[in-house]
Amino acid sequence: LSPEYTDTSIHKSDDQNVELSDAGAAFLAETFRIADTDKDGLLSPEQLDDLFSPCPEHPWSDKTRWVAEAPGKPGYWTRDAFLARWAMYLLDDPEAALLTLVYIGFAAAPATAVNISRRRRRDRFARSVSRNVFRCYVLGAPSTGKTELVRGLVGKSFGGDSGSPEHTVGSVSPVPYNTPEGKQQTKTLALLELPEARISQLLSSKAFLDAGDLAAIVYDVSDASSFEYAARLYENITTLRKTLPCVFIGAKADLPPAVQTFEVSPVDFCVEHKLPEPVLVSMQAGEDQNIYQMLVEVGMNPDVACPDYYSGEAEFSAISRYMVYGVAGIGLASLAYVGWKMYSSSSSKKATTPSYHRRY
Repeated sequence: LSPEYTDTSIHKSDDQNVELSDAGAAFLAETFRIADTDKDGLLSPEQLDDLFSPCPEHPWSDKTRWVAEAPGKPGYWTRDAFLARWAMYLLDDPEAALLTLVYIGFAAAPATAVNISRRRRRDRFARSVSRNVFRCYVLGAPSTGKTELVRGLVGKSFGGDSGSPEHTVGSVSPVPYNTPEGKQQTKTLALLELPEARISQLLSSKAFLDAGDLAAIVYDVSDASSFEYAARLYENITTLRKTLPCVFIGAKADLPPAVQTFEVSPVDFCVEHKLPEPVLVSMQAGEDQNIYQMLVEVGMNPDVACPDYYSGEAEFSAISRYMVYGVAGIGLASLAYVGWKMYSSSSSKKATTPSYHRRY
């Protein structure tokens, strides 16, 4: 194979996404059609294995990324789910994704299969968002309902497998979006739940923070101390990156609400910081309040959840950024301790608390 054919290197900044181009999407749609040997419009697990048989190993064997499965057919994927999984693959490891495309038969130069999104500072200058795939970090204290929020994006039933707590789990799905002109488009939303054990490490990484398009900060409305963690987390994040849109989500809204012990109520906190009021959801009751559409709308209109987004964002100098990360590191360390205390507390309650309350 010629070097041009096997060159899968990607040159981009941390705040740029790698997305499928029209050529890449067309190739994968045709690949799906050919792999669907029984022509039922779905790929079975066996058909997916056959599709990837030319590869040294199955690229998606770790099972930490979820897509929507066909109703009544666990493990079967529609074409939309197949393409969404490729969108997540390109976010996770774009060079590996391009190499996989080569293995399964993409005949043109690998770089033609993808587009690299515009840098955010150019978006801010143009006062418009150009990307089609949004990476949303799902954050919050232990046992607040984050995993069920991630699973809900792809229609997984409440209380199922939540994956390993040591790994980042995620889901991805196409989501409809209505433009201000009334046109309907489809964007791709990727949710990534960060493991509590690594949250300080991950949020201390400039590259990691810059890669996120928005953050969903989850708290448990039935736990009086839950919002305090969420509020402190927001304060740390905005110290590190002022232009990350943040949405607060109050989970377990089917349970009796507790009076939060934080100095101000969740609603007052959001009003004070010019953020949308918290969205109250109950994944167990199937009441998501269209939260996934809202997250896409925030991705397309980031100033809704980040009042400073278009105000000529403070692009820190190298020195000032290092200083900010040093100070914020202290805050993240204390946050990790609070999270550990909350986890210990919730774990001690499991022996006496009905499973209904703690399956989140």
